[in-house]
Amino acid sequence: MQENTESHPFKFSTVVKEVTVYTDRAMVTRLANTQLSVGNHTIYLDDLPDALNEDSVRVNGFGSANVIIEDFKIHRIHYREVPESRIRTLMDEKEKLKKQRKVHEAEILVIEDQKAFLKEIRVSTTDSISQSFERRKPEIKDWRDVLNFLGEEANRLNLQATEIEDKIEFIDEEVRLIDESLNQVESLQKKIRNQIQVKVKVQEAGDFNFSIGYLIHNAFWHPMYDARVDTAEKKVILRCYGTVVQKTGENWENVRVILSTARPHISGNAPELYKWALFVRSEHHGLMKSGEPMAEKSGSPPSSIQKGMRIQEQEKFGDVIKEEAAMAQTQVISSDGASVLFTTSGRSDIPGNGSKTKLLFLEGEFPSKLQYLTIPKLSENVYLSAEIKNNTEYPLLPAPLNIFLDNNYMGRSFIKELVTPNEKFELSLGVDEAIKVRRKLMRKFGDQKGLFTKSKTEEFAYQIELNNQRDGEIWVIVQDQVPVSENDDINVKLDTISPQENIEKKDGELPEGTLEWRIQLKPKTKRKIEFSFTVSYGKDVDVQGL
Repeated sequence: MQENTESHPFKFSTVVKEVTVYTDRAMVTRLANTQLSVGNHTIYLDDLPDALNEDSVRVNGFGSANVIIEDFKIHRIHYREVPESRIRTLMDEKEKLKKQRKVHEAEILVIEDQKAFLKEIRVSTTDSISQSFERRKPEIKDWRDVLNFLGEEANRLNLQATEIEDKIEFIDEEVRLIDESLNQVESLQKKIRNQIQVKVKVQEAGDFNFSIGYLIHNAFWHPMYDARVDTAEKKVILRCYGTVVQKTGENWENVRVILSTARPHISGNAPELYKWALFVRSEHHGLMKSGEPMAEKSGSPPSSIQKGMRIQEQEKFGDVIKEEAAMAQTQVISSDGASVLFTTSGRSDIPGNGSKTKLLFLEGEFPSKLQYLTIPKLSENVYLSAEIKNNTEYPLLPAPLNIFLDNNYMGRSFIKELVTPNEKFELSLGVDEAIKVRRKLMRKFGDQKGLFTKSKTEEFAYQIELNNQRDGEIWVIVQDQVPVSENDDINVKLDTISPQENIEKKDGELPEGTLEWRIQLKPKTKRKIEFSFTVSYGKDVDVQGL
């Protein structure tokens, strides 16, 4: 075995294979496949992005070769990938096209002059024919010859103009493509990349894959959902997506993507526990007497100043922290301290231009209980909601949710709080237009009683009509109310109610005076609800609220 023999340097390009995207950055893993012989070698791993965090870089590897990685360094390389001749060629082509365009523009001007001359001929010919009428009857053949000539010339000139305009349009498109190429060439010429110089000792020759991992900003993800509700089958299919955005200066092509709710730290030192102290909240909590922020300790929440300092530190990385990402980050962190990893299926392409890439990471049919609710006093709409149980091993993160009711897009709702595995939550699914409701005041009557009209009574009667236009049976919760007296001089009495109220009504969770019915609606049927009440009060009492 040869040892302590320094070979000539090896240079290898790297390829992105896996990316773990966090809410404010990404961990990128690149691979470089090599063949190594026994001895000491210097390996150069090329084409790493300029924006990577150097403190986060880790180098390891695997393969049949027995390799000891002794050290590595990071160098910034100014690449000149496109030769100047390429730029000159593009500029020459663009100049040639511009000259051709000027020639065609001149041809258009000539045609316009010919059209103008043709118009003059038409006018003079018309005058000549008018004079011929005065002297003698003109020959029909002369008219026909003139008209044929004028028509043929006009058609010929119009056709020539159209052909030339098409050529100009083609030239404009070619110039646009050249400008795009020049922009790309310019960006390539200015590109700054990182190169890793690795010192290795190979004790046994063979294949070896260098694995380079690093954190990079200008990348984030946030969750979103699609809920597809089948009212006939009474089921909800939930699709969970991660929307990934990255502007790191490179495209991630055919990579494995992992989505994480964690916020990684670069420090190699383990954190330390400090005293977990409880305080009475005050206006100045979190500040030392000197006015400096308190040191952040495990178990103690960061102060608002510390949070502000973190935000300022993040903003220095450019446009990485967009409003959309900041919202998703806040939701995740405030929901639970534990991080979660979501793995997308297959491999994906994530462009580096800041566009959104939507990745599916979870899909399933969730056990659900559909429920209709209407409050016709406030809205003549029937609202559908579903009580859903999260039967997966993953939490559902707070995020927007698109609703599809029987394959019709209904709008957007939200999962407002973190939903842990096996936890139930209620999901608002919007208005069901197939269920109609109407509330009518049927009677309002006032009467004064007593010899000296010492009291007054008013009676109100309402009717609510429900109409199920669906082909299936449904149950609807209907809520209304009667007024509640806040004074001994005012008396409210519920006189009639049909049908009777919902026996499962949760009085403690509803405002006082709430009426609630649980109504069964057969397919294509209507049901009515009726109730009435009276309000009695003294003659001199000024009642507010009726």
